[in-house]
Amino acid sequence: MEINLGQVIVQIICFITLFFILRIFAWGKLLAFLDERRDRIAKELSDIENAKSQADQLKSRYDQKLKDFDSEKRSFMEEALKESRKIGDVITAKAKEDADKIILHAKASASYEIARAREELKTEIVDIVIKATENLIEEKMTEEQDKKIVGEFIDKSGDLK
Repeated sequence: MEINLGQVIVQIICFITLFFILRIFAWGKLLAFLDERRDRIAKELSDIENAKSQADQLKSRYDQKLKDFDSEKRSFMEEALKESRKIGDVITAKAKEDADKIILHAKASASYEIARAREELKTEIVDIVIKATENLIEEKMTEEQDKKIVGEFIDKSGDLK
């Protein structure tokens, strides 16, 4: 294989000519395009970083608001629980007071009924004694009749209990 020196020189001259033509007409535009593209990519990366930073800030604010909301919710629930306990205590106290009143009223009613029953019992005993006395006075009494009347009296007073 033989190298032709003339052809090599022509190719070198063509290459150098092409290089200068491209440098004059295309190289500046190509470099400008590449520089513009590099700047645009850098700007987009910067915008992405800014958006990421803003997203992180929003996430931080959201997390903080969520924590604040949980805290407020917890305090609201505690307050509601305290209030319900207070209401429960008031209801319990009122129910105890009402129960005490009912018991007091029942005791008073029972005492009244017992006193009334005693009065009725006394009245009945007095009536029985008077009746027995009348029977004793009206009849001439023998010892047997006397025992019989007293026995009947005792039997009747036993029925009263």
